[in-house]
This record gives sequence, C-alpha cells and structure tokens, in this order.
Amino acid sequence: MSEWTCQSSGETGDHGGDRTLSTMTFQDGVTNLLMQTEELRRKLDSVTVVANDDCFQMLHDVDELLSQLYSPPLTTCSESHNRCNNYAYDEIQVEMRKHCLQKTINVAMQALRLAVKKKEPDPEDEGYRVEEEKDCQSATARLAELNLVLCCDGDAHGKKETTKKNVDEIIGIYASYQKQVIRQRAKPSIARLVDYRKQQKEMNGMLVNGNEEDDDDNPSSSKQHIQVLTTILGQATALIHPLMMWRSNLPPPSALFKLCTSSITTLDDQAQSLAKTVAMWFMEDSRVDEYWMVEMSTVENNHEDYLSSNEREIDIDLSDLDSLVDQLAFCCQIFDRYIKLVVKENESYSEDDSRTRTTVLQEITPEWTWKYASLERFLTTQQLRSALHPTNNTPVEIIVGASVQVPSVVEDAQYLSTRALKRAASTRSDQAIGTVAHSIASDVWTTDTGGKGIHEALVEQRGCYDPRDEESSSKAQKKSNDVSSINGGISSPPRSGNYSNSFAQALLGALDDNTASSSSSPTKAVGKAPISGGLLGTLSSSLASSVTGGGAFLQVRLNTHLCALNGIRSASAACSSLVEFLDSLLLSDVEIESESEGDQQQQAQRGGSNSMVHLAREELFRYSRNYEDLLQSQAVCLVNEFCGSLHDAPVYKGTTIVPVLRYYLERESFDIPDAQHLSRAEEDTRLYKLLIKPMEDCKLLQQFEKCDVGVMRALCQEIARVLAELLLDVIMSSSIPKRFTDWGSLLFSKEVRQVQNYLQSLMQRAVSTAAASHQDQAGAIPVLTSQWERLSQAVTILQLEKPSDWSTYYQSTSIFSPQELQTILSVRVDFPRDAIQRVVASAAESIASNSNTNNEIE
Repeated sequence: MSEWTCQSSGETGDHGGDRTLSTMTFQDGVTNLLMQTEELRRKLDSVTVVANDDCFQMLHDVDELLSQLYSPPLTTCSESHNRCNNYAYDEIQVEMRKHCLQKTINVAMQALRLAVKKKEPDPEDEGYRVEEEKDCQSATARLAELNLVLCCDGDAHGKKETTKKNVDEIIGIYASYQKQVIRQRAKPSIARLVDYRKQQKEMNGMLVNGNEEDDDDNPSSSKQHIQVLTTILGQATALIHPLMMWRSNLPPPSALFKLCTSSITTLDDQAQSLAKTVAMWFMEDSRVDEYWMVEMSTVENNHEDYLSSNEREIDIDLSDLDSLVDQLAFCCQIFDRYIKLVVKENESYSEDDSRTRTTVLQEITPEWTWKYASLERFLTTQQLRSALHPTNNTPVEIIVGASVQVPSVVEDAQYLSTRALKRAASTRSDQAIGTVAHSIASDVWTTDTGGKGIHEALVEQRGCYDPRDEESSSKAQKKSNDVSSINGGISSPPRSGNYSNSFAQALLGALDDNTASSSSSPTKAVGKAPISGGLLGTLSSSLASSVTGGGAFLQVRLNTHLCALNGIRSASAACSSLVEFLDSLLLSDVEIESESEGDQQQQAQRGGSNSMVHLAREELFRYSRNYEDLLQSQAVCLVNEFCGSLHDAPVYKGTTIVPVLRYYLERESFDIPDAQHLSRAEEDTRLYKLLIKPMEDCKLLQQFEKCDVGVMRALCQEIARVLAELLLDVIMSSSIPKRFTDWGSLLFSKEVRQVQNYLQSLMQRAVSTAAASHQDQAGAIPVLTSQWERLSQAVTILQLEKPSDWSTYYQSTSIFSPQELQTILSVRVDFPRDAIQRVVASAAESIASNSNTNNEIE
C-alpha cells in the first residue's frame, strides 16, 4: 500500500475506496514488471552470439527492470506492510512483490550469464577498439553489481545462507569471466608464438636473437616473447586497475568488495601463470641457461692472459648477446612494474596468510635480475675487449672537424658504461644497478694495480697512434723504397701486446737507413724504462738526432702523447659523468624517510643494494681523481721532453724552451747603471729573440689546438711552473751569480711579464679555437696565478727601495724562507749587508712566532 493510501485511510476512516485504488496501482506495477521480465527473457533466449552492443542493451534493460522493481508502487508496499500489517491483503502484495523480485533475479542472472559469454577480440588487431572494450567491461561489472543488489534485497548484510550462496555464485561467475577475458585476450599472441616455436623445431633451427629488423609484423621476430609478456601483463593491469579503484571506495564487508577482491586475485593468478609459461619459453628459446650462462662461466674461469685473449678471434656474437641482454632488462622492468602496481597494492586487501605468500613473478624476478646483471657484465667486458683490439682502437676526433683526438676505446667505454647503467636502471632493480655499476667501475675504469681496462690502455698509449696515418704521410714525403720498409713494419698488428707502440717497428726499420750516429739498436732502446710509460720514450733521442725525417717522427710522437693525454682527461670526465648518473639513482634523504615505515625485509634488501651503488659511486669518484693525477704526471713528463727540464744543460739553439732560455738568461746582465742602458736592454726586438722566439719554436706550444681544454690547462700550469723555477734559479744561482741594480730589476720585471703574457695569450687563443670548433669543450680561460706566485714575489723583492720595506709591507705574506730571502736580497748591489741581515732576522723571528702560536692552538 502506497504512502498516499495510508495517509488517506488515516484521515477519512473509509478504507474501501482507497484499497481499491491501492490495489489497482500495485497491480499495474506488477503487471508491467512481469511483462518486461518476460520480454527481456525472450530477447536473451534469442541471442546466440554476444556482441558489445548486446551487453550495453542488456544492461539497459536490466537497469529498467530494477527501476520498475524499486519504483513507489512496489517499494511502498513493503514499507506499508511494516507499518500497517493488520491488513490481510498486504500479505498478498508482499508475496506478489517477492514473486516479481525472483523473476527479476532470474532474468538478471540470465543476462549476466549471457554477457560473460562474449568473445574477446585480439588486442593486436587493427580494428580493436580500446574504449569500446572498456565500456563493455564496465557494463558487465554493472550487471554483476545489479545482480548483487537483487540478491541482497531484504538481507543487506548477507546473513542468510541463501544470500551467501547466491552472492558466492555471482562472484564466481564474474571472476570466471575475468579469467576468460585475460585468456582470450592473450590467446592470439600466445598462439602466434606457439606456431613460430613449432616452425623452428621442425626446421631444427635456433631462435635468432635480434638479427631481424624490429618489425612487429615479422612472424620470425625474436621479440615475440617480449610482445606476448607485455600483452599478458598489460591486459591484466588494464583489467585489474579499474577493479582496484572501484574497491578502494567500498566497505570491506560488502558483497561488491568481495567481488572486486576475488576478481583481482583471479586475474593476477592467471596473468602470472601465463607470464611464467612464456618466460620459460623465452629462457629456453634464447638459450640463456644452455649457452650464454655456460659461455660466460667458461670465459670467466679461463685464466689465459688478457692481452693474448684480445688478439685471438672472438667467437661470441656480441650483437646477439646485446639483444638478449636488452630483452632481459625489459622483462625485468615489466615484471617489477606489474609487481609494484598490482601485487604490492593488492597485499593490503588480502587475507593474512596471503600477504606472506610469494607470487610467481616475485619468485622468478630475482633469478631473472641476477641473470641479466651477470650477462650485462659479461657483455660489457667482451665489448671492452673488442674495443681494445688494435684494429678497432684508433685515434678519433671528439668533435668532427676539430683537431682534438682521443683513443676510440675511451669514447667506446663511456658509451658502453652509460648504456649499461641506463639499461640497469630501466630494470627498476637496485640489485641490478649495484651489480652493473660495480662491474663498470672494477672492469672498465679501475686504476688499481692489475686492472685490464682503460687505465692500462692509456698508460701504454694504446690506440693513440694509427699506423695508416704514418703510412699516408710517408708516401707523401719519402721515396718508394722507404715507404716499402715502413709498410712492411706495420702491415699486421704487433704480437707483443703493447699496442700503444704499434708503429715502433716501422720507426726502427726506418732508422736502419739513417747514419751511424743517429741509429740506435732496438734492444738498447728498450733496455731502459721510458719516462712516460711507452716504448716511444726510448726512441726520442734517436728520432731527435735522425738526419732524415726526425722531425716527422717527433711529430708522430707528440701527436701520440697529446692523444693519450686527451684520453686521460676524457676518462676522468667519463667517471665524473657516471658518478652524477649514480647520484641521480640514489634515494634522497626525504625518499628514505618516506619509506621508513615500509616492509623491513624490502628495506634491508634495498639498503644492501644501495650500499653497492654507493660503493661503485665512490670507486668511480676515486678513479676520476686518479685519472686527473695521471694527467698531471704525464703532463710533467711531456713538458720535460718537449720543453726541457731544469736539469738540462743550456744550449744556444733548439726546440726545447728551458735550455735555450737558460743559455740567454745566464748571460743576461742586470747590473744596469742608468736609464739609457735600460732602454737599449728593453728593446722589443731583443726581448722577442731572447724570450719569445724559443717558445714559438717549441713544437708543443705550436699545437695547443690539439689539446682538450683540461689537458691544455695542465700543460700550461706545468710550463709556467718550470719557467718560474727557471727564472728563480737564474737569479738565485751560486755558480753563476747575478748582480741587480734598481734598473736591472725593472728589466727583469719586464722579462717576467713578457713570458707570462705570452703563455696567457697562448692559452686564450687555444680556448677561443676550442670554442669555435667544439663549444662544449670551451670554458673559462685558466689564470696562472699560483704557478707565478714565488716569481712575482721575487720580482717585488728585487724592486724594493730598501730592504726594510719588506719587513714593513710584505713580510706577513712572504712565501720565501729566511735563507731564500737573504739570497734574493743579496743580489741587489746597492743593499747594505747589515740591513739585509736585520730583515732576514726579523723574518726568522716572525716564522718562529707563528709556529709557536699554531702549536698553542693545537
């Protein structure tokens, strides 16, 4: 009975007419509902093949039925029965409504059973409509929800056994439907993979590993396994994610919550089961365990000499291995993404015993990660070995068109290292990142003793010289018989393993035709260890004194040295770049705190992996500093060879700066009596010949454009240090004592400025050239301040009006010892000896006082 009927009965007391009206209204509702249910039942019986439109129409019709069932004519009957249960005919209405409810339940269940029979299309078909399939999924889920609403009518909490049974039946139907959907969507791609595997077995062939083009339509593509795995896990995620979002807004005790949880679990189990099967096929077809892991173990357990292994032919197809490693990394990535998105999110909604259960993907992911990291390391070492081979390791330009060259192995190693780290990062596994990072640091860039990577190659100057360049230049400069002798010496890679000196045989052969005074026995040449680490150092004297072609050979040697220095600088920069990349992968303090409340076991594993990444980062940082130290030491050797050292005897003419400058400076007089003599001594032509011309004749200073900016900075700093020490040695020498007047100090000051300005302008031109040809190498022009500091202070001392001025104005900033101060002051002929002694004594007292103060502070 409607609310309106109850109100009328209470007011008039006449129940007869109102009951007739109420009965007529209720009967109309029942009649309409029964007619609609029968009509819908006949429609459902006529459907043979379910399409998306049928699902949408069924949902619409069932929704209309529920609207009719829960419309006022039928719902108010139940409510009025609770309030006005003294009327006998209300019992009839209640029974009739129950009959209507059962009819609706039956036809709604029929619609649901029919909807779940819809066949899923192939997601890889061109006509696949993603949005329409999503809408169909929503329609089927809505049908299941409406069935649950009908099932729980009158028992919202599901306490009755009948209600529980019906709810479980609906949940089972929908969960089975989701299982069917994921299987049907994955079936076409799995079937294609199965057919391909059958064809390969019938042909007794092996699955290729990346030799085909990356064509998705290619039935023989080796990436079919990856495509199938992506399809399975991708479709499962697409089905699970809406259910997870739906469940997040539902109360746990509800039937709909149970439906979502059961469906998610079914989808997850089915997807992981299918993924495991395809993953096993991938391992079998790619021969990961059968071939690659065995090959890796064989190579690693073989203790043959590293250099001799470089010379022998490499039987492993590195392109196949690279393709396999790439696929393994991608598999690890999709496994981890699925676990994070589905498995981990679903754990909080699972039963207590299910939370501790390890899923299929969680079981196989660590094994796959370990195999990926192992093969990645194996690939890196094999690629490095290939890059170190003398046929592959040659000088290359950093920037096309620039003169700066480095050994190609340095560029290759940086590319391989960066690619390996990025690939490891793509796996989303801290364990993989830590393992690969440690491998790159220890196998590629290590500077420790016994390392067989880039450091050893640079020290031995491998790849710093290309014999083909010498061959072409020899053809242009020498006679045909000389060319034949050189080509005969470099026609094949040397068997000694010292690839840095691959042209040494050619040079020794060419020297055989020189005069007796310029020739040198090869056995004697290699008897003494070279100062710069290569065999070329033993040939410098022979080449320098060679009558024919000595200059060309020295040019080759200089180019080799500069290429090696550029390689060392690039290696340092590469290590720094890898350190920055690892820093970007490490968790920040905020991220660590945000994960502090997570799973303790996961935190422990992540902490151990992060410690490996931290260790690799620290190793690479240390290696970067070691390469910088190596650059400094090699720069010292190069300057000593091409610019001369402080121990070299003075010479009148030559290409080394220090001996020539020493010759002129030792004969320079600073005992100038007046301004007229100073004017003649300061003539630009004279100073140019005395100071600038020797530096212009130096081969090293002529070719700064071949240096990386960092290398140029190191060379200029060393040259400035040597020249500063040379000038100081000249004025402080006891064997050839100098006498300075105040006019002479002005001349010496100008000569010092001439040297400083020339070297600074040379650096400026080199930086400008770098900026024009390869802007990324350019930077701020280095200012040589610390290298000139002692010399500049010596000039200041020589220009004092009287010795006491030093104690008054400069003593607090002195960098000379009292003995050195006395030596410099003593060269001034006009300074009284007693005044010098007082200044020296004051300086000694000041140093002693500062030392006592520092001891008290400590």
